[in-house]
Amino acid sequence: GQLSLPRGGRSRRGPAAATTASSVRWTLSSTGRPRSSSSSSSLSMSPMDPPPYPVRVAVLGGGNFGLALASVLGGKGIPVTLLVRSEDVADELNAKHRHPRYMPDIALPTTIRATSDPATALSDATYVVHAVPCQYSRDFLESVKEHVPPGVPVVSGSKGIETTSLGFMADILRDCLGDKRSYAFLSGPSFAHEICQGVATAVVIASDDALLADDLA
Repeated sequence: GQLSLPRGGRSRRGPAAATTASSVRWTLSSTGRPRSSSSSSSLSMSPMDPPPYPVRVAVLGGGNFGLALASVLGGKGIPVTLLVRSEDVADELNAKHRHPRYMPDIALPTTIRATSDPATALSDATYVVHAVPCQYSRDFLESVKEHVPPGVPVVSGSKGIETTSLGFMADILRDCLGDKRSYAFLSGPSFAHEICQGVATAVVIASDDALLADDLA
């Protein structure tokens, strides 16, 4: 996969560094270098290049899309902790590197570790990827927010409108996790199974923090 994280030697902890809207196109594929509409191609790395400083990603949600995003990152050698609901599922993921229910035919990278403990998943995360369905996101985030490190940026792969509040994911995330961190939002025509298989998939990521958008390009 070609979802990239920064090479610039700086951790993206802290509030938004820019107020102008920025959107960056990601190409998720299994071969070649990332293609982005951003000019910051030096921030991308090939699947075998380790980042210049410790990057650890916590992926929240073990459904199809959470597994797909974890697979992309784990396939680049980035340590990923996948937070799932059941410890039995976590044990099976760690032992067999396959989810027993979602896309069981997909072998996941061994750099992915699963847990049902939010403190374990989030304590050392430098990026958080949220992939819990929209209608369940508020309750889930309220249950784990005390474990999300201050200032760590959050990338949302969840989409939709909350039926109770008519709020978007941007509203839900800020309500639950505050506005003292940066957020980015992933969208586009993509299928989890194809992403895991390495089929090229073009998606868009948008953030009002231009530096975070560049980091993720």
